[in-house]
Formats: sequence, structure tokens, C-alpha cells
Amino acid sequence: MAGLTHRQTEILNIVRASGRFALPALTAELRRNYPFLNQEHASRLAHAYGTRASKLLGGAKSMADLGESFGATLTAAEIRYLMASEWALTAEDIVWRRSKLGLRLSAAEIAAIAASGARPENPLREAGARS
Repeated sequence: MAGLTHRQTEILNIVRASGRFALPALTAELRRNYPFLNQEHASRLAHAYGTRASKLLGGAKSMADLGESFGATLTAAEIRYLMASEWALTAEDIVWRRSKLGLRLSAAEIAAIAASGARPENPLREAGARS
């Protein structure tokens, strides 16, 4: 790479390999595959989930397919994904431990998540306990 020292080139290659340069491409891919997502939503999902964002979005064809919107681009589909794949058990798990969206959601929006009833049928089984 012209103008870069050997060390700078090595660092650039490490950063590229880490995926930091892949995020804009992944965001663009999400917007192509799910054209109903706005730039902010696609970018947040790409940053938070990487290539797993497509698993979360599944066969959705519209925002309505993602279910209720709780604010800050958090949808019922993402909550289901977090509970099924990331061991989130409560609204606090979702907005603080798994997504940090608690920084952007109001207390009322967080309460709506808790009141939505989105919880695993059996948290102990979800966590791998024997029944």
C-alpha cells in the first residue's frame, strides 16, 4: 500500500481481518436484503450481531413482520432472538446486558418491554437446567 510503512500496513491488515471494515458492507447487505430497514437500524444490527443479524431478521418482508417496536429500533423479533440465542431472561438483560439500548430507551419503553410478556416458557430449561 503506497505511502504506508510496513508496520502501518500490518496494522491495517489486522484491523481489516477483525471485521471493522466489513461493517459498512454488512450494513449495505442488510439494507439490500431487508429494504424496509433504515440506515440506523441496519447499522445497529450489523454492529450488534454481525452476520447473525440475518438470522434475527429471518424471512421478514416488512417492519410489521418484526413485531412490536419498543423504541431505539428494538423489535419483538430481536427480543425473541436475544431470549432464544443470547440467554436474555428479563427486560434488564435485554436493554442493559445484551444491547445497551437502556441508554437510549425511556423508562416507559423499558417497562413496555417487561410488560410485553416476552419471556421464555421455562427459563431454567432455556439456561440448560434439567427438568
